Amino acid sequence: MLKLPQSYRGNRAHSSAVHPSKFYGVKFSRVKSVRRFMFFVYVLQSFKDHQLYIGYTNNVRRRFEEHNKGIVSVTRRRRPFKLIYLEGYLNQQDATTREKFFKTGWGRTHLKKVLKNYLSLSAKRARIAQW
Repeated sequence: MLKLPQSYRGNRAHSSAVHPSKFYGVKFSRVKSVRRFMFFVYVLQSFKDHQLYIGYTNNVRRRFEEHNKGIVSVTRRRRPFKLIYLEGYLNQQDATTREKFFKTGWGRTHLKKVLKNYLSLSAKRARIAQW
């Protein structure tokens, strides 16, 4: 383990936690470009029909609960869902562009390539459950 000089350890000598501002010499309170919000593109898979649903949000946990509670009318009949893919973006326009791409034929093909191992395992489990 890396031993840091006393000046990087803070007030307590036994503390090994280092605040990044000490390490980089930057006070984060003065940095204006730090974003507090991120936007996420997510892919859900239905347990019921094994189909995929693609969407974007700034709060993944809240949106996932809305889908599983039936608050979202589009996915209400396909509940319950599991989250199988997630991408994060700093800009909302980037997230919406990526979501629209995933909803195209090429985007779905890309997702199937990225999730190839997961989807094949999921299909095997579905066949075993039906048997």
